[in-house]
Amino acid sequence: MIFVTKKGIIKKTKLSEFDTNRKTGLVAIKIADDDELISVNKTDGTKDIFIVTKQGKGIRFHENDVRETGRNTMGVKAITLTENDELISMSIIKKSDENKQILTITENGYAKITLSQEYRPQNRGGKGMKAHNINKKTGLIVNSLIVDKEDDVMILSTSGSIIRMHARNISIMGRDTQGVIAMRMNGDDKVASIAKIFTEEDIESEEE
Repeated sequence: MIFVTKKGIIKKTKLSEFDTNRKTGLVAIKIADDDELISVNKTDGTKDIFIVTKQGKGIRFHENDVRETGRNTMGVKAITLTENDELISMSIIKKSDENKQILTITENGYAKITLSQEYRPQNRGGKGMKAHNINKKTGLIVNSLIVDKEDDVMILSTSGSIIRMHARNISIMGRDTQGVIAMRMNGDDKVASIAKIFTEEDIESEEE
């Protein structure tokens, strides 16, 4: 299991360490008082980790750069964050698949898809590279996730509005671009989250 926190800490722990039926649960990761867990993914020791920050930075590195530790530990630095920046997402990429589509969306509704091959692997703990051109018009990054062109996604705003759209209708652009409007915001409304819609076929494939 790979854990990341908003302060840029990453940790890898064997799934077997969580084999328990205790109703009170177990400590999965030690977290600083000013930090919080933002994402957990299952992996197998052969994948690349890709993380994105709200200020539009992204970094990709092999999971073997993260030393395996026990449950009650804090982990190590995944990325060097600039002032007022924090992690907002983590994705898992197969090294053999360089055509993964990475969707990012900003708080003002600007979205784009960038191919994973545009992010060359780096060393864990670096400053990363530009993943999205952030400015006053776009606002900060809200989320990033891997999609296929056949996928549908749902975008939810802070006021409770929601839209559903095809991933193939979102433009494929380079890293240093601001994207195009995927959801128009009214007044002080902002994008709260974006999620991929899973079909029964997706679930069956994942189970296999």
